[in-house]
Amino acid sequence: MMGPSKEPLKNHDIDSTGDVVATLLSADDDNTELSTLRLSSKVLSLVSPVFKSMLDPAKGFKESLLKPNGMKEICITAFSEKSTIVAMNILHYQPESLPGPTEVSSRELYNLASFADYYQCQRFLRLWAPIWAMPIWRIRSPSKNTARWLWIGISFQIPQITKDYAQEVFERMRLQGGKFVVDGKPFHDAMNKYTDGMF
Repeated sequence: MMGPSKEPLKNHDIDSTGDVVATLLSADDDNTELSTLRLSSKVLSLVSPVFKSMLDPAKGFKESLLKPNGMKEICITAFSEKSTIVAMNILHYQPESLPGPTEVSSRELYNLASFADYYQCQRFLRLWAPIWAMPIWRIRSPSKNTARWLWIGISFQIPQITKDYAQEVFERMRLQGGKFVVDGKPFHDAMNKYTDGMF
């Protein structure tokens, strides 16, 4: 007896003429398939050395091979579906599809920073991040999500946020199990390369 059929994933046409179909996989341990995106290999290769290697036929990755339908198929690690779609709309210059200044939470900014670090495309995303970060930062609870905000500030080179939270983190961070934590919450793994130089 066959099990229940799997529902097709929702598709988002970021570039309706794109030659890449990307399946978003949750960055959590379960690698759940979230949705698919239609993207441009040219754009991806220009904005990210990670995507450039993945899509370069000379590198020999399976993702660089054309399928019979003329498309390339890749998987993208998504720290959240929303933040990945936001990132791809920025990278493909689709400003009309971006959320408004008050429509992105600090959690999604953190996920966007994680995506930018993972795919090495910070310089493109940092132009847009302050539009969402500054309105939330101005009304934030001073001691809430300190490590998260420091990661956002450093990743997107937002001086006001970095300066504000670096001092607070310095005063409140502790070494626990070989990792720095603030209020019991660990830094993002990539923060180690920054904290080694800061403290």
